[in-house]
Amino acid sequence: MNFNSKKLQVKNKNAAEVQITAEQLINEALELEEVEHKVNYNLIDEEELNEYRINKRKEYEDKIRKRRYMISTYIKYGLWEIKQKDIERCRSIFERALNIDYTNKNLWLKYIEVELINKNINSARNLLERVVLLLPLENIFWKKYAHLEEILNNYVNARNIYERWIKFKIDESSFLCYIYFEERCNEINKCREIFERLIVSIPKLECFYKFIKFEKKYKNIVRARAAYEKCIELLPSCYIDENFYIHFCNFEEEQMI
Repeated sequence: MNFNSKKLQVKNKNAAEVQITAEQLINEALELEEVEHKVNYNLIDEEELNEYRINKRKEYEDKIRKRRYMISTYIKYGLWEIKQKDIERCRSIFERALNIDYTNKNLWLKYIEVELINKNINSARNLLERVVLLLPLENIFWKKYAHLEEILNNYVNARNIYERWIKFKIDESSFLCYIYFEERCNEINKCREIFERLIVSIPKLECFYKFIKFEKKYKNIVRARAAYEKCIELLPSCYIDENFYIHFCNFEEEQMI
């Protein structure tokens, strides 16, 4: 058989501008397969997650239907929703629970905590305002409310909350929290004013002791002595024990040294 040698000659012996090797083709095929597998896996993953959420919500709703007044179930349900990053569902569940029992302190605390963790400051503030109106004799909510305003440097708001709180005269803790707040603000004279209001509103021996200790801390001997004398003036003798007079005598002896 005769071949034309000219036809068999390679016209261009230089390497191609883009040479695709077998190895490249295999690698590209594997990468494509991996991407397709990842997409399919993510789709399956999302479908499974949605199915899990549907089943879990049904499980919680069934529990609520069976035991409608079990507030702990609502709390668990709401906290589960926040793990799913669904704040609106979480709020809805907590509100349903409040409609059942708005006096449940733990419910309010968890609800407020959720808003704070998610940095929803105004929502937390609104909840605190609601709860102090609904449960004004619960110290814990007043304290959290005032503390929130303090850490936000809203000192005027914090003072307003303390003023509202002490009007209820629940016990000395409201006054003392207010005093410690003013002390942190280095408002020592304001602390004294609040102490004066405390010993008139809640004349207890323990309150006088705290007032005396405060004045001694700031080395105001005259005012410390006045606090001792005010205690004798305001409290019936039956409420003042022997230890108080010993305490007073020791104080005076210290001033003579």
